[in-house]
Order: sequence, then structure tokens, then C-alpha cells
Amino acid sequence: MLHSLREGDLLEELAARVKAELRARFGCNERPVAWEYLERFESLRDNHDLAVSLIYEEFCLLEEAAEVPGTEEFCGRYLPWKDSLEVQLRCHRELRGLATDARPAPPLPEPGTSWNGFLIDSILGRGGTSTVYLAFEEAMGGRPVALKVSPDRGPEPGIIGCLDHPRIMPAFSVCRDTARGLRGLCMPYRPGAPLDALLRRAWPLRDSHGASAFRAALGVGLALPPAQSLDRPGWQGFPASGTYDEAVAWIMLVAAQAVFHIHSHGIVHCDIKPSNLYVSVQDGPLLFDFGFARSRSAPDALPGGTLAYMAPEQLRAFLDPRCGSEVGPTADIYALGLTLAELSLGTPPYTPPQTLPAALAARELLGRRSHPDRMFPATERPISPALERIAMRCLAPTPGQRYADAGELARSLGEFLENPSASSDCSPPTMNELSNAMAWCPAIAGSLP
Repeated sequence: MLHSLREGDLLEELAARVKAELRARFGCNERPVAWEYLERFESLRDNHDLAVSLIYEEFCLLEEAAEVPGTEEFCGRYLPWKDSLEVQLRCHRELRGLATDARPAPPLPEPGTSWNGFLIDSILGRGGTSTVYLAFEEAMGGRPVALKVSPDRGPEPGIIGCLDHPRIMPAFSVCRDTARGLRGLCMPYRPGAPLDALLRRAWPLRDSHGASAFRAALGVGLALPPAQSLDRPGWQGFPASGTYDEAVAWIMLVAAQAVFHIHSHGIVHCDIKPSNLYVSVQDGPLLFDFGFARSRSAPDALPGGTLAYMAPEQLRAFLDPRCGSEVGPTADIYALGLTLAELSLGTPPYTPPQTLPAALAARELLGRRSHPDRMFPATERPISPALERIAMRCLAPTPGQRYADAGELARSLGEFLENPSASSDCSPPTMNELSNAMAWCPAIAGSLP
């Protein structure tokens, strides 16, 4: 087992070095081919997936140089991998078509204007194709609301409408601007901040404030005294006098409870990340943004999500839509594990350069997913071993090795909060242990052996 794992590590490192050299040589106006390296390294040639990834790298580099050949011609150069390449390149072209769709996005409302009965006050946040505003609903006495405006597509309103849980952001109503192809989702306005913004404020206070770092961070910019920020029902059970790790465990526990609820309704969120967990002064952490959610009752889900937070099976489905049936509830558990690790380490998971084509970025991330220790930069901050083991189980490459459901994850986090100093002898190795065994860096440099 250990020998085969080490051999696999060396092969992936070798493949990464080959890709780095291919890119460097293209940058020097050379035109190397993947065959050159596959003939040189028999171990790479015998590994089907790595061989395809190297050939695909060559294709993407040719495309970037505006010298891309036809699919049939290119695949004909690599007959042993022809079928896999044809699938890969077909998905590549579909993804590239989505990314370069020339249709202009419909214009969104501007602050200070009126739209569909809402007076738009200011912008609370932006997503890829949507904006959330602080608005005032004129027909309801001018009550303040959070209004999410986006292109009118996907089943998000119907999905949120069937959910009722204290840890899920509810919605009042939906409205449509058919002339502009827009949809508005009206939600209650609750002072607070997305978890990613809250993390940036709380992280510098982790050692001096412990769990109350989140309390102090939540009061920043709000017209409420920080002392009030946790004296609300939505914060019941928060370890206000505990450690920073205990605060992280509590936040993830209530997030797991929300995820367990949506899974019980046949819904998979597909885009869990810190920016999609809103921390309300009154209600605590709330799961929201179901723009990419899948439901048994709503088969017209939008394809997509956030690559850096995708489970291996979700990345495979991104590369090949025929693998979509593999994406289930445990993909959300994987994303919860990435979020838990990000809160604990204070840094987001590795994201490929934005200059990479989406399909190539997905392949690079998929290669890292078999090594959870490679997904985050090295950190010197000590993490509770018990909490770290919980994260590592969520990040198991195979769905069957993760928690069976989000309820089981919530119970493990609850046990940690009851006894934070406890450790498990039968758990997998921690991120720190794995990092000691194999150092990680974002780019592999050096000459080939």
C-alpha cells in the first residue's frame, strides 16, 4: 500500500514536471509534442490517465498559440488514447463555447433605481452572474430585503421554496423581468457578513481572542455593539469562551446540519464554500445560493460550481457530463471538508491560474484531489489533531471513504466540541503528518530526471 502510493506520487510529480517543461518550451517558441516524453518515460506511457493529461496539455498549448489542429487529425497522432482524447476534446470545446458565449449578459439594476417594485439601495455582494442588493420592497411598506437578481434560468426558487430550516436562508418571493430576462429572489435582510469575509477579519485575532474572534469580526461595520452579536437564538451553543478551533467546529456543525436537511429532500447543493455561508448577527450561519443545486424534482439544474471546491467526482462530471450521475450528497461533504480546512488554516484551497482553460484547470485540480495534503499551502499554525482528522475524512478521494451523510459529520463535530482534547487512534493521518511526509508547493520546478 505505502509502496504503491509512493510510486503514484512520483508518477504524478513526473507528469507535472513534463507539463511544466512543455509550457516553458512553448514559451520559447518551440513546439514539443507529448509523444517525445511518452516515449522517453515508459511509466507515463503505461498510465492511461496521465498519458491523456499530457496529450491534452499539448492540445491546450497549441490552442493558446492559435495553431490548434482538427480533432480527428490530433487524435490520430495518439491512437492508443484516441477514444479518451475524443471525449476530452469534445468536452473541452463545449466548455470553451460556454466560456466564450458572445451573447451579452442582461444589464442588472443600478443602485438608486427602482426595479419590479423594489427600490435598489446598495450592493451587498456579487456572484458570477448575479448581484445581491439591499433593497426596499415598496408594496410591503418599504421593508428592507436582500434581493438577488440574476438571469432567469435554473430551478433555484423552486428548490428554496421546499426548504424550511433555521440554518438555511429563506426566501419571501420571486419576481421576473421578462423583457430583460432577469429574475429577482427576495430574501429577508439580516445584518451580517459572508463567512469568507468574516474569516479575513477573524483570522488575525485567532490567538488573542480565541472563539470570540468571530464575535469581534462580526461587529465590524455593523450598527450594533459587538457584545450583542452572539446574544441571539441563532448563536445558541456557540463556544464563546472556547478556542478558535472550537468556533470553527461549531460553525461547520451547524452548516452540516443545514446540508443534512437539504440532502433529506433529495437536493445536492453543488457549490458549498465560505462565500455561500452567510453569518447573520441574529441567526448565525446560514446556507444560501442554490444557483447550481440539483434536485430530484428539478432536473434542469445549471451545470457548474466553483472548481476549487469541487469533489473529484464533480470535477470528472465537469470534464465529462456523462459522469454527472456520480455527483451525490458526498460531494457536498467534500466541500464542507475544504471549508473546514480553510477556516482552520486561514487560507483557501489551491486554485489554478485564471489563465488556464477551465478544462485544464479542472484536470489539474483532479490530479491534486488524490493527495489532500497538496490542496492547501503549508502552514505553521498547529491544528487540533481531532479536528484535522474530521477534515481529512471529508476529503477522502473516494466517496465511500467519507462520512456516510452530513448528519454523521455533524455528530463528529459535536463530539469534538464536547471533548476538544480527545483524539482517535483509528483515524487517517492528518494534514500536518502528510505535509511532513511530502512537502507541497504550487509549482514544480527543476529539470527532468
